Amino acid sequence: MYRSADDRLGLSPLGDDAIALLARDGDREAAEILVSRYRPLVLSKARSFYASGAEPADMVQEGMIGLWQAIRDFQSHRAKFSAFADLCVTRQLVSAIKCASRAKHSALNNAQELDVNGAISPASRVAISIQCQQKLSPIERGAFDRFLEGKSYIEIAAEMSCTTKSIDNALQRVKRKLGPRPTL
Repeated sequence: MYRSADDRLGLSPLGDDAIALLARDGDREAAEILVSRYRPLVLSKARSFYASGAEPADMVQEGMIGLWQAIRDFQSHRAKFSAFADLCVTRQLVSAIKCASRAKHSALNNAQELDVNGAISPASRVAISIQCQQKLSPIERGAFDRFLEGKSYIEIAAEMSCTTKSIDNALQRVKRKLGPRPTL
């Protein structure tokens, strides 16, 4: 299906199905030919998918994983290799998108840029500060600022002359308004 200049290894007269069987059985040259031939398919498919927090190169890598799975699992009596590879690449990309969108990965997908000392970078800090000014009420900003200083709910409540429940409610609203991370 997808031909390239990499067919120099003497296996090029064979069809993709025969080469896939050789690659599945451990023939490294056959695997190289298939990767070379199907890389355009992977690139094409990867361009049409987007995962939160993923770079385009990440999607290509996921597609290549799908191609390797196709090579590993190919059975000639069930389908043509070209169709099977297309299916495996697509499924791997869809799987990566589903995985990236799960809440358990939100910490990685929504991470803030850190400086070399592990602190939030100055540019991110300024952007967060501007967003806080725009979205938060005075009590929410006051509670949030004190919370970021490391003060407990009791200390914040005493300083702001209100109950700890009011502070808890204010900080819950901050979480809802700013989300898992402030958007930059």
